Amino acid sequence: SYSQLLRGNWGRILVREVQNCYEATNESVIVSTVCNQTELKQIWRFNQQKQIVNFYFGLCLTPVNLDGRDPRLFLDTCSGVEAQKWEVVSQSLNDFAIQSYSLQQCLDVNGYAVRRREQVQLGVCEPHFDDFGRISDQYLQFEVSYAQIRILTTDAVVSVGDTAKLSCQLINTPKAPDYVVWTNGQVYIEEFTSRAGYGISMGVFTNNSMLSILTVNRVEGPESWTCSFNVDKNNFSTISEIDTPSVQCDGIMGETSMTASMKCCYSGKYEPNKIFWQRHGRTVKETAKQYQITATPFQNRTQCTSIHFPKTATRLTFTVNFQTRYKSISQTMVSGPIVVFTTTPPWRAPSKTTFPSYRIINDVEQENGTISNAIDESITGRAESSNKDCFIVLLILSIFVT
Repeated sequence: SYSQLLRGNWGRILVREVQNCYEATNESVIVSTVCNQTELKQIWRFNQQKQIVNFYFGLCLTPVNLDGRDPRLFLDTCSGVEAQKWEVVSQSLNDFAIQSYSLQQCLDVNGYAVRRREQVQLGVCEPHFDDFGRISDQYLQFEVSYAQIRILTTDAVVSVGDTAKLSCQLINTPKAPDYVVWTNGQVYIEEFTSRAGYGISMGVFTNNSMLSILTVNRVEGPESWTCSFNVDKNNFSTISEIDTPSVQCDGIMGETSMTASMKCCYSGKYEPNKIFWQRHGRTVKETAKQYQITATPFQNRTQCTSIHFPKTATRLTFTVNFQTRYKSISQTMVSGPIVVFTTTPPWRAPSKTTFPSYRIINDVEQENGTISNAIDESITGRAESSNKDCFIVLLILSIFVT
C-alpha cells in the first residue's frame, strides 16, 4: 500500500489501528470516519509535487498557523507554496506517517487508537508504538480505489460512406486495463484482434490514463458503440456514437393561400447553433411583405425550419443551412407546384372514343370481360333515338299523301 501511494494512485487513507478513512467533509474540515468505497470525498492522491490532493474537491491539503501553534488543516487551491508539501515516512512495508515538509509535524487524530469520528489535524510526530504497545493513530495505510475511474469519449460526425474514428480514454486508473472491447451489439472487437472494415489502436499507459481508438472504414448510418475497459476484474464502459446528420425538405403551395412555403428538417445528435436561408448566394432576411422564416425547437434530435414567400409564376431557388459545432449541412430546393401523393389506386385507361379528350364518368366491368363507358353509351343512345324519330316522320307523310 505504501508503494501505491508513492506512485500517485488515487485511494483511501486509512488509520492503521481502527481502519477509519480520512474524509473531506467540506473545504475546511478533514475527519477520520467509517470507510466507504463509493465516497469520492475519501479519495486522495500524493502527486509528483508532493501535494496531497482530494479527488472530490480537487484541492490540496494545506496547514494554517504556520508558526506551529495549534496548526489546523484545510483544503486550498493547489499551488507551489511550501506549506502544501508533505513527506511520507515509512516504518514498515505497509504503515506510514504523513509529515508536513515545513512544520515537521504529522497528520494526527488526537492520540492513540481513536475509534470515533475525529477531526484530523497536525501534531508532534509520535513513535510507531507507545509504551503499552498501542500503535499511533498517526500511522496510516493506503488502499487503491477504483471509484474515481472515468472514461472520456469522442463521437464521430461524418457523412454516409466516410471513415469514422471513435475514442475512449480511461482516466484516474491505478493500472493499465487488462483488456479493451468495442461492440455495437452485432460486431464484437477485442484488443489485438482484427476484423474486416474495423480496427482498434491503443495508446501507451501514462499518467494513470489509457486511450483506445476504434476505426470504422465505411459508415452506413448512425450507430452507437460501447467501449469497455476491464481493470482488476472491474468493468468500466460507456457509449460513443457515430452521427450522420441529414436534411430532408418538402414544399407546400396552398390552394387558397397567397403564399407558398418550403420546410426543411435537420436530424442529428447535435443541436444546430445556426440556421439560415440563402437565395442567389445571399442570406434571406425576414421581411413583413416578402419573406417569413419560422423554426421549431430542437427535440428528439430533430429541428425544422420553414420559409414562407409570395406565390410567383417563376421558380425560386432557396438553400437552407444548418450549422453545428462539428459539421455544416445544407439543402437546395426549387419552388414549384407540389404533387400531392395519395394512396388511392390509379385510374384505368379510358375506353376509345372519337373525342380527343374527355373526363371519365364511369367504367363498368361487364360479365363477358368487356368494358362499357358511359360516354360511349350516351353517344349510341342518341343515335338510336334519332333513327326512331325519322321513321315516325316518314310514316306520317305517307298517310297524308295517300
